[in-house]
Amino acid sequence: MNKNILDAFYKPYINFLEEIKSEIKTLDSSFDPNGSTEKPVNWKTPLLYIYRKLFGVYNIFNKSEFLK
Repeated sequence: MNKNILDAFYKPYINFLEEIKSEIKTLDSSFDPNGSTEKPVNWKTPLLYIYRKLFGVYNIFNKSEFLK
């Protein structure tokens, strides 16, 4: 991903979501803003990962990259 795009759009957005998450936690600590279930892992998971990496459509990023 282009660093300029990352800095201009994604970093401010992720930081804003993190701020909202912390506000929500102060009001209701039982609420999970990331969803209530884990994504299931099955036999297709590694195939999808390889396909998405090969064709450049892998859109799952580590949040720590955006919070640097």
